Amino acid sequence: MLSRQVTRWFTLALVVMMAAALAPAVGVSHAAGGVLAYGDVVNGKINNAAYFEAWEFEGSKGDHVEILMEGDGQLDPYLGVIEAASEQVLAEDDDSAGNSNAYIEMTLPSSGAFVIVATRYNLDAGTSQGSYTLSLAGGGNTTTTTSTVSNTSPSEPEEIDEGIWYMGDASMTEAMSGSIENDAFAQLYSVELEAGSEFVAAMFADGSSLDPYLILMNEEGDVLAEDDDSGADIEGAGKSDALIYVVVPDSGLYFIAATRAGVAQGKTTGAYALIAGIPEASQEDPIDEPEPVSNEELPPGVEVMGMIEVGQTGQGTIGNDSFFHLYAFEGQAGQQITITMRGTGGLDAYLGVLDPNDEVIAEDDDSGGGTDAQISLHLPESGVYVIVASRNGMDQGMSEGDYTLEVVEGTPEAPEGQTGIGGFGGLPGRAVQVEEGQTLYLRGTGASEDPAKNSPVEQFVQGSTLPGRLNPIDA
Repeated sequence: MLSRQVTRWFTLALVVMMAAALAPAVGVSHAAGGVLAYGDVVNGKINNAAYFEAWEFEGSKGDHVEILMEGDGQLDPYLGVIEAASEQVLAEDDDSAGNSNAYIEMTLPSSGAFVIVATRYNLDAGTSQGSYTLSLAGGGNTTTTTSTVSNTSPSEPEEIDEGIWYMGDASMTEAMSGSIENDAFAQLYSVELEAGSEFVAAMFADGSSLDPYLILMNEEGDVLAEDDDSGADIEGAGKSDALIYVVVPDSGLYFIAATRAGVAQGKTTGAYALIAGIPEASQEDPIDEPEPVSNEELPPGVEVMGMIEVGQTGQGTIGNDSFFHLYAFEGQAGQQITITMRGTGGLDAYLGVLDPNDEVIAEDDDSGGGTDAQISLHLPESGVYVIVASRNGMDQGMSEGDYTLEVVEGTPEAPEGQTGIGGFGGLPGRAVQVEEGQTLYLRGTGASEDPAKNSPVEQFVQGSTLPGRLNPIDA
């Protein structure tokens, strides 16, 4: 049985960005672009003949990178980051920098080569054209320092690397406080956690102009979660505070890095407050369990199918009365998961995946070959993921039929005639040929708050009266 947190985070009030129409890929022999290093700023141009440019850089596991793509006012920039060795899409973004500019801030999961795809909103099907400026900043590696931390909590904070301080054991009962400065831009707290426990941490600017940023990592330096703006804007300064939630995958020592947006390259400084803990209901002050939500309470066409285990196969029927099926599975950070939806009777299968923070991290129409859908992805964090099994066109779609849904570990082969791994092959219009014989794939679902860019599924969800919490166990 899953805990109360699963129920709380299994939500249908989602921002589900799925592309509804896919156009044929533009034939490009290879991408323009070049090689970048941290600190570089380059210029490029996007037009209908060359709708993307690929830039490669070398990074180390744990490097904190910032990538900013600014257009000239005519171009609507779009960014993607791909791990070259695995061809995994690590991040995509559309408008996070404001004014239709794209921005990605992340911690690198491995060492090696990475590809930045600079393109435009809607990729080959987009209409904007123009020049752009691309900047890459990197450094501030907080993960490589975890091995140097002693097993005992220091009586005073100690600097373990330039600008990185070990503060000692995290308090799970009281708020912690500190100040982020240019010579102390990252402050690490250690905490022992048990496998399966639900861990929450929040970082707030404490009367300062600090833009808080949180990172949770294990003793080996693997990042389980990181966040900039998911928390509430406590100070009311227009900058949201940082919030992370994870289901702990293994018992052991973990580190919370309290830092700022940009980490070493960041500009903001100031006081902060940090709280951390494992939420649980005490016998003296019990927390009411949410009432299970039955499918009868959902909008027409939406159905909760329940939990599906990795290695298990589910099945269902898509029709005009039931076309939006929701499954949940528990995944661990670093797992390679492949989800395949195969339809019969003429069903044009469509898949989407949302992470534990209800952010869309993948969507697909035909990557499984024919009209079957397939997604293969490297899970970014531990927790409960939601699978959307539907049909092309969703509520406006015409196809009907039975389907099987398979969730397995590992990476599939690409469909016949496609290069790269399965799950990103066969996405017309999302293909990016970075060099002769090597094709990478973007999902085209990066963050945007522009309602004009809502997909049909997003419009369907926002236009419905949906419950905020669904119970996958009792559905």
